Amino acid sequence: MAALAAGVAALSPLAIGPAAAQPAPRTLRFVIIPKITHPWFDEVFRGAEQAALMIQSQAATTRVVRDYQPPAQALVEQQAAILQRAIAARPDGFSIDPLDATRIAPLQQHARSQGIPLTVFDAESPKGLAIPSIGTDFCR
Repeated sequence: MAALAAGVAALSPLAIGPAAAQPAPRTLRFVIIPKITHPWFDEVFRGAEQAALMIQSQAATTRVVRDYQPPAQALVEQQAAILQRAIAARPDGFSIDPLDATRIAPLQQHARSQGIPLTVFDAESPKGLAIPSIGTDFCR
């Protein structure tokens, strides 16, 4: 969870520090797309909530919205449709645990071409895409 919190914070385009003038209020929207609804992914979402609170405490005029969008079933088609809608909505960032890295990679590339920061969690980065990965240590 701490790793996911760090990932959410890393995706935030905030430069936190002393400011001469009070910045205008803003909202950051971060989409989390797990493989399916499951208690483990509820823990992932709680980690994202902790990261949002941390960002909000350091940047008082920033509100962080966590948009948790699990597919109803563990189907690549459902996950891809969620990801397509998320990209079209232009969030400030998203993190996904892809069901099929090969089939989801083109959508991740599209998000990147649109300037949307992204990470994967509990999965390796797709081959050929330098996307930060949060979670499991695959070297062991």
